[in-house]
Amino acid sequence: MIKDFISCVNTIRYQLYKQILNGENELVRIKDILNYGQPTKYLVTNTDYSSDTSLIPVLTANKAFVLGSTDEGFGVYDKG
Repeated sequence: MIKDFISCVNTIRYQLYKQILNGENELVRIKDILNYGQPTKYLVTNTDYSSDTSLIPVLTANKAFVLGSTDEGFGVYDKG
């Protein structure tokens, strides 16, 4: 399975390089194509998280892990 994955990655990489070398893509700056929002307005004031899942979940900055739950109703991220 890992060998198949590596093969797929190499194939995709080759296709992208081929497109770049043939001038099919334009060069762009990363900051022009990525949309990043600072998480500071979503920080909780109390980091004593609850394990009560009926409360609002508190996530890591990249939204990958749930740290716990809070009853703070302000600064809730609601963009998907």
